[in-house]
Amino acid sequence: MQATTSSPMSPEIAEAPAAFNEEMMGMLKEILENQKELAAKMTSLEANYVNKSEMLAQNTLLRECKVAIKNVQRSVCLMTGEEKDDALDEVARMLPLNTVESVFEIEEKLKEPQFAQATTTYCHKLKGTSQDVDGVIRNILTDNLLESFNWDGRGDKRALAKLTLFEKVLRGVFQLHGAFEYEKDVRKAVEKSHHRMKQKKYMEKKNKTGG
Repeated sequence: MQATTSSPMSPEIAEAPAAFNEEMMGMLKEILENQKELAAKMTSLEANYVNKSEMLAQNTLLRECKVAIKNVQRSVCLMTGEEKDDALDEVARMLPLNTVESVFEIEEKLKEPQFAQATTTYCHKLKGTSQDVDGVIRNILTDNLLESFNWDGRGDKRALAKLTLFEKVLRGVFQLHGAFEYEKDVRKAVEKSHHRMKQKKYMEKKNKTGG
């Protein structure tokens, strides 16, 4: 049996693996470069998205601040009389309240944002720079009407705490008092009012009897 001898590998075949490896390395380098470029673009996009989100949030906050400033400026003008407002004039005509029916009427109207704001502005105007809860209450409810009320509706009285006028409007006007002090001052104001009514009735009775 004749032995077969392998023919020597041609130079082209011998160089093929090396050329293939070199080509693959080149492709891998290109892929890595593309990945780096994509990563850089993604980072840039994320940064732009954050910046845009922050910008939108800042713009929204700026608009809200401008609206708040306009509202404050308008309230100041209304309180100083530099600007007239029909709703504010309506509040002034309705106060002081003298009947339970008028309380129901203003409670219904306080559901309207414009009227509620006007009532708050009017109460701020009554308050001025003082923290006198009693003085403001005497200008919004008469003693005759307040005789039917106390803070929490004890006994046969109606509850001021259930009225929007007291629980939201006046509480907001005297917010620097804090909840406890505000309620305490309202109770004191009610006690003073009830005392004035007792004194009034006593004097009326005394005058009738000639004593």
